[in-house]
Amino acid sequence: MSLDNLYDSSSVQLQNRVHNGLVLGDAVLVVAYDFGIKHNILRRLASYGCKIMIMGILFSNGPGDPSAIPYVVETVKAIMGNVPIFGNCMGHQLLGQALGGKTYKMKFGHHGGNNPVRNLRNGSVEISAQNHNYVVDPE
Repeated sequence: MSLDNLYDSSSVQLQNRVHNGLVLGDAVLVVAYDFGIKHNILRRLASYGCKIMIMGILFSNGPGDPSAIPYVVETVKAIMGNVPIFGNCMGHQLLGQALGGKTYKMKFGHHGGNNPVRNLRNGSVEISAQNHNYVVDPE
């Protein structure tokens, strides 16, 4: 199965789409650095107008301890400043480590499909699914 066929955003109507207060016009260009990404994340990015290709890099979610893959942290460091980057779940933890932060294992993890998250742009509360055992130390 090809990602090009599954996540072709050209079939998504992109003109003047609005999502959570953001106006989406032309395609947002993104590449996913895949650590075990959920296919729904790619589908959602495409539904928001993202064309998945090399222009910005999404460091995806993935299993386990981000400290177990220090070579990826080095890759993140090498990429920083060259292209736009962002992270989801483990990808966020890898970005934290690349910026000098530490991660640690949570006592019980954060799991479930009905976790409220406040949208700081407009104050609305959205429901999210969470499934992670590690977190970036805020200190």
